[in-house]
Amino acid sequence: MLSARIYKYKNPLTIENVEKPVITKGEQALVKVSAAGLCHSDLHLITDDWKNSIPLQLPTTPGHEIAGWIEETGNSVPKNILNRGDMIAVFGGWGLVFVFIVKMEMSNTTIMY
Repeated sequence: MLSARIYKYKNPLTIENVEKPVITKGEQALVKVSAAGLCHSDLHLITDDWKNSIPLQLPTTPGHEIAGWIEETGNSVPKNILNRGDMIAVFGGWGLVFVFIVKMEMSNTTIMY
């Protein structure tokens, strides 16, 4: 899968193929990303403004605002919450214990957090 990666601070991102992640914990979900946002906090990471407060193990992929489809769920994810093929948007700040997941359906919108 294609990924824009930080290899060196204050340098352009490198676009490359990376291996598809795998679920390692039961509460995880794998999202096939169709769109990703790059916000100003990502720019702080790329330019090393936060190098001392948020040290990164390079290379890394920035971005914490995505939209896509559930591709796979861990065995602890309730089937009535997230299922393969569900369209979702994920957003959250750095350092939060959780992120917000918005599950969009034709009939209504459910916000879970």
